[in-house]
Amino acid sequence: MADARRLPVLTMIAPVLAKTKPYIGQEPPDDYLDRLIQSISFAQGHMTVLKNANAGDFDDVVKCDIFKAQMGGKYLPVPAQDPYNGNANINSPATLRASSSGWVWEVQAPPTSGSTTHRR
Repeated sequence: MADARRLPVLTMIAPVLAKTKPYIGQEPPDDYLDRLIQSISFAQGHMTVLKNANAGDFDDVVKCDIFKAQMGGKYLPVPAQDPYNGNANINSPATLRASSSGWVWEVQAPPTSGSTTHRR
């Protein structure tokens, strides 16, 4: 039932998301997420109404899943938990932002001979 209630909002934001290239490391992850969040901000009022009227039909988990779906290439799959933060769930835009610098950096960093991976 929640999927059916979300459909009009998803239909509104789908063309915008379709024009947004998946994240493949072309810019810092924070900049990409800022741009992505801004691009669908026009629908925020509709998302809030669904969230408040129907016990979370468009809550942070749904938004985070949308943003995770915009990742591409070697950045997929997005981990379910943040290994740099006690395996906290990545289930909101805020936790995705907080965790992305760690796993994006790890994916981008080339392995060096005889060294271990360290977070910056």
